[in-house]
Amino acid sequence: MKNLVGLLAALILLSAMVQLGTAQDSSGSDNKTVAAITQIEHDWETAMHNKDDAAVAKIMADGWVGLNPDGSLEAKSQFLSEVKRGDYANVKLENVEVRSFGNTAAAMGKASDPKMGNVVYMDVFMRHGGSWKAIASSIGPLQAAH
Repeated sequence: MKNLVGLLAALILLSAMVQLGTAQDSSGSDNKTVAAITQIEHDWETAMHNKDDAAVAKIMADGWVGLNPDGSLEAKSQFLSEVKRGDYANVKLENVEVRSFGNTAAAMGKASDPKMGNVVYMDVFMRHGGSWKAIASSIGPLQAAH
């Protein structure tokens, strides 16, 4: 039940972002925000390669939640333990697409990892107090086209 509530919360957040984005900026292309979020994504990738959980912690909001391919939710503390252990040391971002919606932005793309294979991901960010923080992430397997 807890996982279902978290999943519903993530879907409501994503729906609100889409509605807000449609009302404010149909292009979703604030260049300053796109550049900032793209840099954060690459900094996150580098920190994971270096097993630098402290650097990753600075990117994530305290209430960050991750949605895994099996539908389970993951707290910030659990994810940081995995970073420190090196579980994501070989993740490679293949591309980053960013859409901005005022104080909210979403970064999405493809990534690869020897353990996980090819995946798609989405990181949701909110600007608070002048800085961007990741508030939610989702990852799923990339299915081959049929």
